[in-house]
Amino acid sequence: MKRILTALTGGTIGSAVQNGVIDVQSGVADGLVQAAGKKFKADARFDTVCPYMILSENLVPAHWETLYNALIDADFTAYDGVIVAHGSDTLDYTAAAFRYLLRGFCKPVVFVAANYGFGHPQSNAFDNFSAAVELILTGRAGVYSVKADSELGIRSEECGVRSEGLGIRSEECGVRSEGLGIRSEDGQNGIQHGASSVVPHSSFLTPNSYFTVHHPPFTRKIAAICAYPGLDYRLFDFSSEPPAAILHTLYHSSTACAGPAEHSLPAFIRRCKAQHIDVYLLDGKHYLENRRYASGEGLAESGAYFLTGISFEEAYAKLVIAYNQIRMSPQKYMAEK
Repeated sequence: MKRILTALTGGTIGSAVQNGVIDVQSGVADGLVQAAGKKFKADARFDTVCPYMILSENLVPAHWETLYNALIDADFTAYDGVIVAHGSDTLDYTAAAFRYLLRGFCKPVVFVAANYGFGHPQSNAFDNFSAAVELILTGRAGVYSVKADSELGIRSEECGVRSEGLGIRSEECGVRSEGLGIRSEDGQNGIQHGASSVVPHSSFLTPNSYFTVHHPPFTRKIAAICAYPGLDYRLFDFSSEPPAAILHTLYHSSTACAGPAEHSLPAFIRRCKAQHIDVYLLDGKHYLENRRYASGEGLAESGAYFLTGISFEEAYAKLVIAYNQIRMSPQKYMAEK
């Protein structure tokens, strides 16, 4: 019998409608775990922790610290797998963060969301949660998310990060598998094991020692800026409380405005550098492939770091962790797979 630790954090999956308003409600997610316990009584036993109960749009990085420390306190390494019931709005950010926080943990960790709270007649919460349990029963390691797919039914997907690091072209270091999980077949859900296998992620940490201590507080902040026509960098004043680093998106051709001065990304990067603020540019694929436009020529010389092959959510989460850990420099952490 598998031992599964379930962390309840709120979100729609743990919500109910009250006076026409959807909000988290105590007991909703507990009922979901109890129902799963009855279905899988011969295969799994569930223990539950509840580090916080919020709608996931209210999540801040400090909640990752709280969730991680709650898993530590529950001795999650003694379990065969972990399920985190989470809201869908920020699930991708949290799953990406835990892909790094749990690097070296060779058991399945599954984040589960739902369209309605458990108990709602149209809710897929139980099906999604059951898919997570089925995945853990396979014993395949990795960080996964389980969501509803309008065409394929329920599908679990490994939250892999495709990033080799800074200044070099990335190679895939994780496996995104649509074949492992639940897929709708003839009106019924059934397990399908795809040909893809989960690749264990390399680790620079020692799991046995790392997973027994609390994570340092998430105090250093990351700012995110999106490239758009007319972006005026005079709007950003970091004199009172500067961020530790900035994640700045680029256009699809790995470019951004190079002038005039108030709109120039290279000029903004130089200003940030003078204030000891690191700038990371996403996605630098074309630049690193030497498909450089004149507008991008000043980006590297300005002192920015290029990120490529990684989603915005994953890049943000990794930067938050990189600048709030003490084991190595943030730049070295970002260069790790």
